[in-house]
Amino acid sequence: MLNQTPSRITTLAWERALRSEFLADTTPDESVDRFAQILLALGKSTVLDVGCGNGRHSLLLAQKGFDTYALDMTESSLQLTQALLKQHQLRATMTKAYMEELPFPDETFDGLLGFCVYNHGDGPQVHASIVESQRVLCRGGFMYLCLMTPRDFRYQLGKRAKPRMLIFDRGPERGIPHYFISRLQLETLFRNFSIVDFRLEEEEANELVLRDYLCGAGQGTRLISHYTLIATKN
Repeated sequence: MLNQTPSRITTLAWERALRSEFLADTTPDESVDRFAQILLALGKSTVLDVGCGNGRHSLLLAQKGFDTYALDMTESSLQLTQALLKQHQLRATMTKAYMEELPFPDETFDGLLGFCVYNHGDGPQVHASIVESQRVLCRGGFMYLCLMTPRDFRYQLGKRAKPRMLIFDRGPERGIPHYFISRLQLETLFRNFSIVDFRLEEEEANELVLRDYLCGAGQGTRLISHYTLIATKN
């Protein structure tokens, strides 16, 4: 029997979040496009999008000609991704699974991306999910991660359930666990990888984010803070 990890008890919360305006944007993130360009330049071909969400990054990968695999734990995400790809007359292989239990053999993919995915869970789950993703990556393959840092203003919101983990009580992601990882933790997890690109990316929260997460409360600058990492498996 599978353990009741945070991903298994928040499926309904994710289904609700996917219907929100906050997660409706299908514009790919610039850092993911940067990752795709690296893969293209090196002739990589098979890429897994872990936690495909609304499909925006699976679409980007498919548009660039990659053999694209889209994975998510919710049926809604897979349906949204499939519909978005169909609009552009493109295809990807859809898989419903949890990020800590990927149903693929060792060293299957040339590339793997997780955009704001691996920060959903507690510390042990985040660690296990990253290690599991490393397992399915080929030697010489590249992995991209984007994760929230403790500098993010949302680190002060919600219920502190476990060390570094909050469960938001407001906004589109209410009821969903968020883990705020440190740079040292990331560097330790990737000690057997070669780091190609590691950035602290920060920006002021826009009005939509402030409205959703603060419900109009609070004044002053609010910072959105993420680490983006690209690393290759030795």
